Amino acid sequence: MKPNDINWFRPLWRRVLVTAICAGWAAFEWSRGEQLWGFLALALVAYAVWNFFITFDKKAAELDKAEERNGSPEA
Repeated sequence: MKPNDINWFRPLWRRVLVTAICAGWAAFEWSRGEQLWGFLALALVAYAVWNFFITFDKKAAELDKAEERNGSPEA
């Protein structure tokens, strides 16, 4: 992920919200019988889970958060 993406997705609630929206979309499409769109939305859910929860760089996000709290040494 790009550094700007990591900064925006640093809060856990944003990652959970995006994943939940994709899961809701998949459920909606499956309930209407639209298998193609259901599979596409399910693929988005899998991608979100992989990027936001399995491979997300939590250490870098925590370091960025600590820097913001203590003040950036470069500023």
